[in-house]
Amino acid sequence: LSEQVAARLRKHEFLCSTIQIYLRDSELDSYERQGKLCTPTANAQDIFDEAFRLYKQNRLGGRALRSIGVRASHLTEEGYVQLSLMPAEKKRQQIDQLERAVEKMRSRYGIGVIQRGVMYTDPMLARLDRDDTVALQQATFNSMRNG
Repeated sequence: LSEQVAARLRKHEFLCSTIQIYLRDSELDSYERQGKLCTPTANAQDIFDEAFRLYKQNRLGGRALRSIGVRASHLTEEGYVQLSLMPAEKKRQQIDQLERAVEKMRSRYGIGVIQRGVMYTDPMLARLDRDDTVALQQATFNSMRNG
């Protein structure tokens, strides 16, 4: 989910300052939580880290999840963010460039052309059909939650 949110942000040239998660359990109870980021981003790892932090902070008491959502808000246009010369920010900018290159490869050759390493650490994830992104996203989040 985080990769898709980041890809849409980059496609429309936006950065987000807030990440929201939506969780619904097997009893159809649902809730949303949001967290503010230190700096605006369109980076999938930053989005995932904040979404996962929110999830861990607000567990559903062991109940099974039926639905998960990740949303970006408080958007700013990409061109209006000041670039930094600080090492941490330069690294973030390099990661953003890498994610853009991966997106270009996926759009040209298909989503399965390049995957994150986590996809190969879990046999369940490795067996999934790469084009079935909904199942892929749910399995990845559940794997990270249980691991």
